[in-house]
Amino acid sequence: MERTKRPRTLNIVVVDDQKEEYQWIGQVLDRLPNVKVNHWWISNPLEVNDLHELHDLDAILIDFHLEDLTAPEALDLFNYGVRSLPIIMMTSTGGISSSVGGLEKGATLFMDKNELEPSLIERILLYSIRQKEHEARLSKFAGYVAHDIAAPLRSIQSFANILLDSFSEHVGETEKEVANDIIRSSKKSLNLVDDLLTYTLAAQSEIEITEVKFSEFAHSAVEGMRDTIEEADADVVVEETDLTIHCSTSLTNHVLTNLIQNGIKYNNSRSPSIKVSYEYRDHWQVVSITDNGIGLEMKHAKQVFEPLYRLQDVKKSSKGTGLGLAICKEAIERQGGNIWIQSEPNVGTTVFFRIPFPEH
Repeated sequence: MERTKRPRTLNIVVVDDQKEEYQWIGQVLDRLPNVKVNHWWISNPLEVNDLHELHDLDAILIDFHLEDLTAPEALDLFNYGVRSLPIIMMTSTGGISSSVGGLEKGATLFMDKNELEPSLIERILLYSIRQKEHEARLSKFAGYVAHDIAAPLRSIQSFANILLDSFSEHVGETEKEVANDIIRSSKKSLNLVDDLLTYTLAAQSEIEITEVKFSEFAHSAVEGMRDTIEEADADVVVEETDLTIHCSTSLTNHVLTNLIQNGIKYNNSRSPSIKVSYEYRDHWQVVSITDNGIGLEMKHAKQVFEPLYRLQDVKKSSKGTGLGLAICKEAIERQGGNIWIQSEPNVGTTVFFRIPFPEH
């Protein structure tokens, strides 16, 4: 007896400021050949976050030109849970060039409204959902691999230290140098593995938002790296404020620590100087970390947040693993925020990140 395959049911929200457009798109969604669709219409992008909490959305269809903003601008209003969904921009006038900004901000792909027909939109939806599911599995797999690699690397490092400590009097300089090379290489590999684990955890961990006084929070992060600061003879100043910050303290602490360390690490000054500031701007909580380090050309300002991207002069010095800023970006985006850089070579860098105030 042949079994009848049950159609998959998808929960889709259409973000469009024209209800007539939604009604037309809804009719197309109702005629998908192999998929059943529950769909909702929203004109205000901010309401998508609440709708996702209620209905566990599978994908978002968003008109590129909304009443007061464009789709790329609307993406900034979505929380991390929504931004992790397939987001498909629909355009009828802008074409490819106008959609690039949305793709850069996390949209999955875009489609021409004039070409909407049931079989095409079904393929696009299923492809986009499979792509996001694959990315999630790949991230989880990377975490498992990193964890399994870390244990033998730590063993290698420990054994090399034991050999060096126990038999240093009985071996020559060549053997000592080999042992030191093993220790250095295993330490470098462990740093990379630890950063990979941190990156996957930042992408997968549960987010708990709490309210803390920013100055106290920042001072605590600085105290946690006091040895590093003193060793570099660095001056780290936290600008005093009575303002509070709503954030994931674990993720944000990691970001602050990493950015201060970068200000010290990539710095040719005899006394590195780092300033941590905080303010409210509109609906955002904005943190800035300014240093007097080596700086960089602004043409690299976006690429430095990509995993394993390092500038040529930094590669030569073998500083860092190339994952630090990627981890920061992931940690801030998990909280619905974003991060960016202003920099000038041989002058210094300011890294900004912002986190939205919690919704009430």
